[in-house]
Amino acid sequence: MYRFRAIILNITRIRDNNTRIVMLTREYWKITWWWSKKNITGIDLWDVVEVLISRDENKNTIKNVDFVTSWWNKNWNYSQIFSFLKTLHIINQISIDNHECFQLFDDTYFLIRYGIKNVLNSDQYTIFQMRVLKSLWSMNPDILGNDPILQYIYKNITHSPLERVLSANIKNNHINIIEQANLNSIYTLKQ
Repeated sequence: MYRFRAIILNITRIRDNNTRIVMLTREYWKITWWWSKKNITGIDLWDVVEVLISRDENKNTIKNVDFVTSWWNKNWNYSQIFSFLKTLHIINQISIDNHECFQLFDDTYFLIRYGIKNVLNSDQYTIFQMRVLKSLWSMNPDILGNDPILQYIYKNITHSPLERVLSANIKNNHINIIEQANLNSIYTLKQ
């Protein structure tokens, strides 16, 4: 049996006694686990949990889940919740099963803890999404053009501490270009 910390990316109930849970972990990266009991309660998307699992016949089975922290910030409005869930969806879509993603886990865990204490805006999520896309080698820097500020951001976004990245004051025109680059990268990945 193994115990580790995980971030829940997706929960899908397959049958009465079978639930598929996709988690992002530091040790095992993005991986699918199964809950074989009738109900799994008390956890939600993006919750950070401690998981005890066993591997039987090439199937990862969850034996126990302990809640660690929730992403929910009661001060968030609709657009902040939507931005957060959109970011979750992007991470779930672009991260690859069994592919090394230490920085992705650490950054996502930091974002959850940071978001509990601070009200994040859509610009911060746009910057975080850029960091995620670059860290997973999924962003083409040519889309950003020759703007020296955007090139500097792209070059340093994965090396700078995430708190510094999230607190950066970036002009709206640059945010709009970064958002377009993010969308283009996600579209390219979907093809």
